[in-house]
Amino acid sequence: MKKIKLDVPSSIKYLSDWDELENLLPDDQPFILNKRICGCGATEMYIRSDKKVILAGPRKHLLYNKYSQHLSDSLHLYRFQGDKKKYFESKTGSEKEILTFNSELQEYIKHGGKKILTTYDSLGKIMEVLVGLGENLSEWIVVVDEFQVIFYDCHFKPTTEYELSEVLQKFTQVIYLSATPFLESYLDMTVQFKSLPIYELLWPESMTKLPDVEVIKSRKPVLELCKELIEKYRSGNGRSTMVNGEEFIAKEAVFYINSVSEIIKIIKRSGLRPEETTIICSSKSDNIKKLDELSRQTGMKFRIEEIPGKGEPHKMFTFCTSTVYVGADFYSTNAYSYIFANPKVSSMTIDVSVDLQQIIGRQRLEENPFRNSATLYYNTREAKVTKEALEKSIKEKNDSTNRQIENYEAAPHKND
Repeated sequence: MKKIKLDVPSSIKYLSDWDELENLLPDDQPFILNKRICGCGATEMYIRSDKKVILAGPRKHLLYNKYSQHLSDSLHLYRFQGDKKKYFESKTGSEKEILTFNSELQEYIKHGGKKILTTYDSLGKIMEVLVGLGENLSEWIVVVDEFQVIFYDCHFKPTTEYELSEVLQKFTQVIYLSATPFLESYLDMTVQFKSLPIYELLWPESMTKLPDVEVIKSRKPVLELCKELIEKYRSGNGRSTMVNGEEFIAKEAVFYINSVSEIIKIIKRSGLRPEETTIICSSKSDNIKKLDELSRQTGMKFRIEEIPGKGEPHKMFTFCTSTVYVGADFYSTNAYSYIFANPKVSSMTIDVSVDLQQIIGRQRLEENPFRNSATLYYNTREAKVTKEALEKSIKEKNDSTNRQIENYEAAPHKND
């Protein structure tokens, strides 16, 4: 895997201001762009360009977040028909709905539209529409935003990720974009990535301030930790920091907890009200049912919400799961971030090496004195197996995987 390092000029804060970058990147092959820092405007650069661009994202929240920032720029968000609730809650879509989505996209392209936003799983539909209209796919740039998500999504939706890789091979210009790409050793193991060049941006020191992460090992349950924090913020004793001799106190807390059930327990135990609580998670039916039940139990309406846009009001407490924060933009002026990792709950075991940078990079406003800070709470548990037993288990899994690969290679009809 070839790595090309590009020095970002000291005068550049956003990539859209760096005119020379276009000449430094290839336009006739796929490549990986490691931007290294969040919030540097990489997707903005492609959205604002005069080229034909398809922005493929892993999450609807990420795409709608980008779309809502460009309402006057004639972007087309595939499957969105003006109703946010329906867009987030709808899943596969009926055959009739797909025909409607495709027809709307056709009209957009026929009238000169050239900026399409879509989830990974709908890229194939976009390609079909383009081919049907006689569009030259080599003229379209596909930006695969937050491509590292492909790796940790593949364990629960491998078919989607496989089909995405197949569709991407039909395009000439594919840019795999991320500030937190997976380790090169993993990329080298995959057919899709091992031959791709990596362009890594080297930013001046003024742009690469190390995050201030407080790490706390605690035996307390997440429920109790959050309850204590909520009481502090309600009494005006949020996180404080000094900037140029002036003290700032956080008035908002953002909790990154990868469990809707845990979030509901916290809301009930702390007596939180809807007017002070924002819940941001995937709109799958199970989560909706859980919040409907919470509403019935409390007599107050709790629902899944979207990330507030720039200038929109923020509530004191925001709860986020991992399905929504990747690549999204938060615009609070005084929010502090709390991250919870708990190996006793499988959904709360996060890969901190990837997620910390993603989470801290969400707060975009420079006026927020806490934008580069966070507290990580983690719990531990004793190992239930010996090292030898674990190594034996890994060997058995490797052997089983190799047998599956051999069976696949021997199959006469692989596509089936």
